[in-house]
Amino acid sequence: MAFGKVTTHDISEQAGIPTRKILDFTSPANPLGISKKVKTELRKHLKYLASPPDPQCRNLRHHLGRHHGIDPSNIICTPSFTAPLIKLGLQMHFEGVLVPASHSRLFKETSIACSIRKCTEYGYKKNLNGKYSLNLDKVLAGLKPHQLVLVPNPDIITGQLYPEKQIVEILKAAEEKGCVVVMDESFIDYTDKDVSLYKFESPSLIVFRSMSAFYPLSGLLLGYCIYPPALAEVFKEPEELMFVNSLAQRAGIIALKDRAFRDRTFSFIKTEKAFLEKCFRRLGVRFFPSSTNTYLLEHEKAQEIIKILAGKGILLDSLTDIAGLGEQSFGLSIKTHRENAVLVREIKKLT
Repeated sequence: MAFGKVTTHDISEQAGIPTRKILDFTSPANPLGISKKVKTELRKHLKYLASPPDPQCRNLRHHLGRHHGIDPSNIICTPSFTAPLIKLGLQMHFEGVLVPASHSRLFKETSIACSIRKCTEYGYKKNLNGKYSLNLDKVLAGLKPHQLVLVPNPDIITGQLYPEKQIVEILKAAEEKGCVVVMDESFIDYTDKDVSLYKFESPSLIVFRSMSAFYPLSGLLLGYCIYPPALAEVFKEPEELMFVNSLAQRAGIIALKDRAFRDRTFSFIKTEKAFLEKCFRRLGVRFFPSSTNTYLLEHEKAQEIIKILAGKGILLDSLTDIAGLGEQSFGLSIKTHRENAVLVREIKKLT
């Protein structure tokens, strides 16, 4: 879940296990896999691979605009999260960037590419109710003129949605200081709620959405940004690093239309959450309620569990390098019922 984590390819190389046999609980990809409708359409679209893709993604942007009820001219498609940030940084010459601990490794590389001089990290804090959340108060306290600010919502580690009031407060402060806020909504489709902040139409707000997790099209690299008219000049022409291939564009259009797939996903995630939470309680693993398909967990043997299971080809998310979290913390994403049952059985042997 955190950027810069160990991958299935790393474990395959270290443990000598084929990647296809590794159970990757760090990937937030929808356990139902790609929908049948998308697969069917991609097979039909193969005959068009000899033709170059539309660099403006006009058809996809039209469908995204209709999906969100917004002007397609305020949408730009991208194969990665970093590409629009690099473009934004090079155009606007920010004095610094405020980045959550979950994205720190990614942003250190991005800030260098953008020539941003200072990258300030804000971590997690434990609230009075015992739950973890990003220290958004530190964002307000540390906000300086002409900065780039990243806020994930839902949080990519805890899976929680942050209060709208708190986010709006950050947006207002950003407007006053000439800052730009990038709201990372990569996992928001899992919430089944219309809670996206693009509706605020703030001149300081850019919303990033990914089609790699919920749909899940990570192998095709597809995402998009919704930006305000005030930043139209920055995104007027997409750079080459932001070009989206034709298969990804077509897959995105079909995925948006497949409401049955969305309904099946919500039903499946709800069932598996109930199963896993029951098992967590029985195993003495502390979990925190999540709005997405990811969990932040705590156990005194967390690092031992991660290490032993990695040797068996079961990959969990170690969070020891995330500011505000400790040795007892680890994370996972929901997988198929069979895979979830395997995980529970293996953890049981170690607790």
